[in-house]
Amino acid sequence: MTESLSSISTAPVSRSNKKQASPNNKIKSIDVSFRQDRHVARGQVMIDHRESHTANLEEFDNYMKQMHTKNASKEANTKLWQYVRSTLEQHGQPAGFAPQQNNEEEDNAYFMAHAKKKSDAFVEKFIGLDLINPINPATIANAANIPMADILTELVQSTKIGLTTLRFAPICKRCGGQVSQEADLTHYGVRDHEEEIVCRMCCYANHVSSMDQIGAFFFLHPSVLYVLAKNWGCYDSKRASRDILFYGAVPANGLEVGCTYTIGCASDTDIFEKTLAKGRYRGRCGVSGSNYILEVQGDAPADPNEIHHDEIKVSYLVPPESVTGVQSIRRLSSIHPTPILTVPHGRLKLDILPDTNSMFLFGIRGPHPVSDNDFFTLPEEERSVYTSACDIMNHPSFQNNSSVSKITPDLLKLGGELDTGHVTLVFTDVVKSTDMYGKLGDWKALSLVRQHFEILFAAFSKWGRVVKTVGDAVMAAFASGEAAIQAAAQALRVIQTEMPPDFQIRIGIHSGSALVLPMNGINDYFGQTVNRAARIEGKAPPNGCLLSKDVLRNNTTALNDILAGSGNTEFERIAPMQLDLKGIGELTEAVGFQLVKKKPKKTQMIEYDC
Repeated sequence: MTESLSSISTAPVSRSNKKQASPNNKIKSIDVSFRQDRHVARGQVMIDHRESHTANLEEFDNYMKQMHTKNASKEANTKLWQYVRSTLEQHGQPAGFAPQQNNEEEDNAYFMAHAKKKSDAFVEKFIGLDLINPINPATIANAANIPMADILTELVQSTKIGLTTLRFAPICKRCGGQVSQEADLTHYGVRDHEEEIVCRMCCYANHVSSMDQIGAFFFLHPSVLYVLAKNWGCYDSKRASRDILFYGAVPANGLEVGCTYTIGCASDTDIFEKTLAKGRYRGRCGVSGSNYILEVQGDAPADPNEIHHDEIKVSYLVPPESVTGVQSIRRLSSIHPTPILTVPHGRLKLDILPDTNSMFLFGIRGPHPVSDNDFFTLPEEERSVYTSACDIMNHPSFQNNSSVSKITPDLLKLGGELDTGHVTLVFTDVVKSTDMYGKLGDWKALSLVRQHFEILFAAFSKWGRVVKTVGDAVMAAFASGEAAIQAAAQALRVIQTEMPPDFQIRIGIHSGSALVLPMNGINDYFGQTVNRAARIEGKAPPNGCLLSKDVLRNNTTALNDILAGSGNTEFERIAPMQLDLKGIGELTEAVGFQLVKKKPKKTQMIEYDC
């Protein structure tokens, strides 16, 4: 797509500078009802004399000062924000699509003189800002070579000072675009199996039943990066890209100054030098979330110099904002059927006027017919990775470390049950707790249990999320097996150093799929993964941790680091074993580690001759 975009030559046009009709330049307006209101992109409004996709580095630096006062800067943190600032500095400069004068006539003359240069420059910066507009933690982690956990910590902190805004977006199963963008998870969950969230781009009915299908994206504040684009993130597949005939960018601007695209006119503003054959051609814009049809009718005109001239408003091609959300395909189709642009066969001049607050990509593919699946489907291997809602929910930055009550933050409360394909669950229990209550009495025993809760909460909240307590047991969830292992090791170390010598716990860890259900103010887990993790805990030795082979997921780094030893304590390896767990229909492979005291070093006596 980059190649196609960068090669376009266009001429700007507005309602005030369009030429009058002549025998060889016939103007025929398309018979459609245009909406008069402007469509706002993510709540942004147009700012006079400010071009879209431009950065304010001074404002960014002000936010950085706030970040440094609230959070001790680490090397990884500095690297992240240096990457963001460098991208803003390199690609956030004006390309010339904002009004330069206070006089519309002079502005139009300026646009006309610099059309090709401005269009190319705008497309270049649009592509250059892609990694931070919006910020996808997974892709920026790969691009900047920064650990995902560090990036999420920084981004969550940035939401607290207003630098970024977090949005949750289900990813369309067909086209890979964002189906909707919401500020919290209460909009998602299986409440009515007949209702589905329809993709505004490809009209595919998405049954959002998994947290893995919901991506998490961070948008920079408009004062830092001013963007007039809806960012639905829908891209062409390699298969669909082969059918692209031409592409052209139409940036939103305050003057409603657009671009004239000529087809088959043999001029320096041609985007396609040949005339289009009779038939239907498909068009789509993944930025604004629209698809449409260009229908070429009739035979070539008798006069080869005749040019058909049409005006097209972007609002006609873009679904209204009310189309998003939970609804049926039938309702979507009745609200906004696929627009059809009808033009005669021959030479064309199309004036594309940006009357919305979103950048628009005018692109034609063809010839039609092509099935919707071939046109819209983006194969899994061509999709970008993204950070899932489950990763966000189990990230420690969202946890309230100071409170024993782990109530889920409002933005992470689900509207109903969802599943997740991968979560790592940890269960703990106090060894011989019944004997402890009998020996010490209820109050003293409970005091020790509470003290050990605080130790576990501190360790687990550093790496993941405490789900709940059941009696003197704790259940926690983590985004990765590595984080769970680190948290378990920290908990065992502190228990040994701060609790009485005969106070011991055991820990079990398992990774797999699970159901997530909002219960009593928390997002709780249910399913066989929960059962298996709890059963594994029951097989662990005192002051030990057993974990299933699924936890390692071909990565044993964290386990090897734990076994290497640290401080005044060390762990010894628990040999691999096959566990026969109650209620589980198959044997479970497990490994583990157990905490032992380091033997004190012998003092070497040195004799001196007097």
